[in-house]
Amino acid sequence: MQKRSLFASLVLLVFSMVVLAQQPPSPPQPGPAEKRLNYYVGKWHEEVDMKPGPFGPGGKGITNVSCEWFAGFHVVCHGDFSGAMGEGKELSIFSYNREDKVYLYYAVNSWGETESAKGAVDGDTWTWHGDSKMNGKVIHGRFTYKEAPPDSASMKYEIQGDDGKWNAVMEAKASRIK
Repeated sequence: MQKRSLFASLVLLVFSMVVLAQQPPSPPQPGPAEKRLNYYVGKWHEEVDMKPGPFGPGGKGITNVSCEWFAGFHVVCHGDFSGAMGEGKELSIFSYNREDKVYLYYAVNSWGETESAKGAVDGDTWTWHGDSKMNGKVIHGRFTYKEAPPDSASMKYEIQGDDGKWNAVMEAKASRIK
């Protein structure tokens, strides 16, 4: 009799282990790196100053952006912009790649342009690096975003010249719309 109950207990234990092993794992949860993207979330008004250069004649512009969480891991932004070169719309995504331990940015706009960059954050300053092509020439770009809590930020976009120096082509101030 004891052999049967020992055998039954053993079968029940093995069956329980198999059932537990087959249960799907809990879905991943956002970590501190993903949560760090929260500063971008909200509605923003940006006053932009483009410098004359390879991207056009320069001039003042305005961008209004609305950013929200997507699936708890990514921030998706919809923007409308206007300036010396006209009006347009942009869709952008901020994310964090856990494998490579790097922030990612990807954007498309109504002018048919695409943009991507890899970034890092140090304190209140985000630095994004991305390459693009213009007239067949690779342009190295650096975008700096400095948080000014709780509701503003300053931005600068620079391109690297043939001499290795960074030259500002855009500066902007952003204010969160309440």
